[in-house]
Amino acid sequence: MKARRQSGRESPTRPNDLLAPERLVGGELGVNIAPAKNVSLRVTWFDNQLTNPVLNVTLNATTAQKQNVPETRVRGVQTDIDYRLGTAWRFSAGYVYDDATVTDAGANTALLGKQLQQVSKNRGTVQAAYTNDKIATVAFSMQIVGLTYNDDLNVNFIPVPTLTEAGYSGSYPAGLPGYVVSDLTVSHTFNRTLQAFVGVQNMFDKVYFVQTNPSTIGTPRLYNVGVRVRFTGR
Repeated sequence: MKARRQSGRESPTRPNDLLAPERLVGGELGVNIAPAKNVSLRVTWFDNQLTNPVLNVTLNATTAQKQNVPETRVRGVQTDIDYRLGTAWRFSAGYVYDDATVTDAGANTALLGKQLQQVSKNRGTVQAAYTNDKIATVAFSMQIVGLTYNDDLNVNFIPVPTLTEAGYSGSYPAGLPGYVVSDLTVSHTFNRTLQAFVGVQNMFDKVYFVQTNPSTIGTPRLYNVGVRVRFTGR
């Protein structure tokens, strides 16, 4: 993994032996429908209230500590659609809207209404797969991730020179900018026990950020090749 660093040191996170247990009260409601032949659609609504969740709370410019926050709420909707074309092709897509915020910050009023760390409000996936037992199984997928914050106050940022060097606009005031990464896998099954595969993760070598202070980028293009051997008893 490559890394580009901001000026200053990485903020250490102190432990806390006085943490209280977390509690979750929530629910979800979903529906599955088939609006057309070979098409399925699923929609799920969820709403979760967490009492005393543990967050990394900023103490000062250089230090954070694990602390209980009185209350957070995570609610949103997830949608998935699947379409089959004949026996060989399958197309699918999904989207999640995830509103995860601090709803009661107690005395630490600066946290009220802030988005939870490492939780993007918008995420999505798209996949196309082709399966032919005589040839191969080929799957192409894309993962779309929206703006994400890396700190409890939603203020940490990637420096403008680092953003522009990576091909992003320098207009992001804070947070980790959204990105899209693509993966490709190809496999062939020779018999009941032997399968060969090759894959490319982040096939277009997209530079995306996973952390601020220091600015850290995610996995670059990664290739993997191998075989799977399955042993079965009588």
